[in-house]
Amino acid sequence: MKLLLPILTALFLTASRAQAVNESTTLILHASADFGPCEAPQQGGLNCINQLPVVDVTGMAHPEIFLYVRNYDSLAGVQCGFEWPPTWTCLGNSWDCQGNQLAVVQPCGEGPGAGNLATAFDPIQGGVMAPIGMMIFGPTTTGCLDISDSVYPYGTHVVSANLEKTPIPPPNRGRVCAGPGGYAACNPASTPVRAETWGQIKRSYR
Repeated sequence: MKLLLPILTALFLTASRAQAVNESTTLILHASADFGPCEAPQQGGLNCINQLPVVDVTGMAHPEIFLYVRNYDSLAGVQCGFEWPPTWTCLGNSWDCQGNQLAVVQPCGEGPGAGNLATAFDPIQGGVMAPIGMMIFGPTTTGCLDISDSVYPYGTHVVSANLEKTPIPPPNRGRVCAGPGGYAACNPASTPVRAETWGQIKRSYR
């Protein structure tokens, strides 16, 4: 629990001036029709190599949408937004997949912060897909759920074990749809973000 206090402080009150790590990190969404415990995705064969995330919820009565992080160096927190159309109804969410995890902002709420996530946990090192949590939705036949820009300071980003913040650009964020249009985001975008764009983003963190 002692680790959570400095991590949360870094997430919401301060900006890291160190060179960013996690610059290839991707945020993955995976849809499942099974209600079950939060497990490492590899236990179910999901590894973005032999088995890709499911990005189509068609036919799922109550789809569970899991958030995973991949291609990170070290990880101690995630902040992002979620957007979905009125045809989707969030029935609940859970963010306890990592050690000593605390979600101070959860997406299935109401008010100006609704649709946003801010969570911190004991640091983990890269090498595997890391489960962060999940949301449960009612049945739907149209529209998509996207990872969007957070409304909170520093936008959509991850925090490293050394409290370094790294923004996650839209091409590295997943999407789940009812029908076609989903995007796995297993790998970072093949076209790099322009240097001047990264410079603008990073300057906003100082």
